[in-house]
Amino acid sequence: LYDFAFLSPCPSNGLIVMGDKDDVVSEETVSKLATRLAGPKGENVRYNVIHGADHYYRNQLPELGGIVKDYVNMRLEDFANSRRARPDKKRR
Repeated sequence: LYDFAFLSPCPSNGLIVMGDKDDVVSEETVSKLATRLAGPKGENVRYNVIHGADHYYRNQLPELGGIVKDYVNMRLEDFANSRRARPDKKRR
């Protein structure tokens, strides 16, 4: 229904979660979008499919929450590991 071509390839990281029982958006469409956004190396966008989930994740909210929590924790860990402390020149 919508054109997300302006996002492709996505320069930043992201998470896409899809239910395979979604009756609003097809899994095939979202899968293609995730592939386009992932870029050439496929590392910018993580794509997860929750089996049995509808568009609103009615019976799979704990699973959705776990996926989001794991992703956020992974990104926080990546940030903490990549951050290098620079000495403050003004305080020397």
